[in-house]
Amino acid sequence: ALEDTKEAAGLNLRLHPDLIVVEPWPSGGKRTIKVEQARDLNEQIGGLPFEARARVVVIDEAEALGEQAANALLKSLEEPPATSHVVLVTSAPQALLPTIRSRCQVLRFERLPLALIEHHLVEKCEVAPDEARLRALLSDGSLAEALRLDSEAYQGLRDALVGLLEQAASEGAAERLERADDLKDAPDLALALTTLRSLLRDLAVLRAGAPERVLHADLAARLEPLSRGEFAFGVLGGNALLATALAREFALGF
Repeated sequence: ALEDTKEAAGLNLRLHPDLIVVEPWPSGGKRTIKVEQARDLNEQIGGLPFEARARVVVIDEAEALGEQAANALLKSLEEPPATSHVVLVTSAPQALLPTIRSRCQVLRFERLPLALIEHHLVEKCEVAPDEARLRALLSDGSLAEALRLDSEAYQGLRDALVGLLEQAASEGAAERLERADDLKDAPDLALALTTLRSLLRDLAVLRAGAPERVLHADLAARLEPLSRGEFAFGVLGGNALLATALAREFALGF
């Protein structure tokens, strides 16, 4: 069973005497790995293993390392004992201090298959199949992102982007540039662009004559006219073959 320790590291989860997992503390509306946790880790890293041949310390969400905490870990990362291995897990390596990155060997993991994410959401999280399929597409291969997606907020964003496409379809180039400029004010620009990509993918699918592959099935009636108009012709290159290629590219296994 998992057991929270009472040490300064606080959220360490003990799975094995020689496996230490560190997670950020909630603090001021965000999650942070504090300097107290880093100092405790230095002791753990410097200690000898209890049972295994080596001790493994996993720092999850390592981008949450505060500057003081990161600096406190530098010595342990630069010269860890032979009996300790330190693993920093992050989806945003660029957020780590350069001094931290320079002391680490980078190992990149492939994205999870989207069909696997969809299956997990349906079977383990009891998410409706249509929503699970959409979450999986927008997750970019990350189960954590699929689990974090706020369905209600996403629905509002998606409807606004469909409205933007409908307006752009009847406007000239200058007006379309203004619409594109409006995107920069989106609260979550990455999600907005990913959602827009998925909508363009649906336009490609509809233009290629495969309505059964549409992800945003509840919006098919609004997307269908767009897929047949000059706007989609320009966006998708006016080419059914290109539309099919785009559909396959963004379907990602569905």
